[in-house]
Amino acid sequence: PYDTDKPLITREVKINTRIVTYILSQELIDDDISLISEFYPSTMMIKDVIIPNDIKEKLINFVSYFKTNRLTECFVFSFHGPYGSLKLESAGAVCAELKAPLLVVDLLALDNADLYFERALDLVLREAKLLPAGIYFRNCDFLFTNETGKTYERRYFLKELNNNSNLVFLDSINILPIHGELKNQRVISLEFTIPEYTMRKDLWTDYLKSYTLSDDTDIKEIANKYNLTSGQIKDIVTTAHTYALWRDTTHTMITSSR
Repeated sequence: PYDTDKPLITREVKINTRIVTYILSQELIDDDISLISEFYPSTMMIKDVIIPNDIKEKLINFVSYFKTNRLTECFVFSFHGPYGSLKLESAGAVCAELKAPLLVVDLLALDNADLYFERALDLVLREAKLLPAGIYFRNCDFLFTNETGKTYERRYFLKELNNNSNLVFLDSINILPIHGELKNQRVISLEFTIPEYTMRKDLWTDYLKSYTLSDDTDIKEIANKYNLTSGQIKDIVTTAHTYALWRDTTHTMITSSR
């Protein structure tokens, strides 16, 4: 408590540096959570994300609905599916259309942070409110797997999420058991799957368009042969380009073999 008998000039008030940057309109992440979170820069619209049409339609309809009901309802998206299935890109497109930044938080890193789990999560939620921003939690399977022994952290996470007013995206491989746990939220669960042949072909074409291909590289054949997600395709193209650089640094050419 302050000593009211002291003259005003002798009193001290400690101001949180993040609050100062907020007052100064500086969009900087709180130093205490800078190692476990980052902004996801996205200008892509939902219609441009190469995802199944049914998911695309649901997200487009949601954006339209959210713009009208954002002050009266709170939403949590549960995106589950394999690595590289464009879950983050989809969340980024939603926020881009809502003209809101997206704060990406790694739950594994949050749990291993120097701060206590509760304190780190509280700072993340405060950060999202200050901006305001959508929040994308990665590696949610970790928190909801009994083998990790994170029962207390899971309960605290769900309790704080239930009282949160920002748009939230939960990223997991498996379906998360959260229905019925978030009574103050509207939970929307979407499954992201390995894309069909036509979509895979479009992904291969898009990722390879900046590279020189050998004559024996048949995108249609590759897309038909391998059932891969967008992220896996991107990783393969990046690796193939690296091999091409090793072979010839002046005339890089990607071949179907490497």
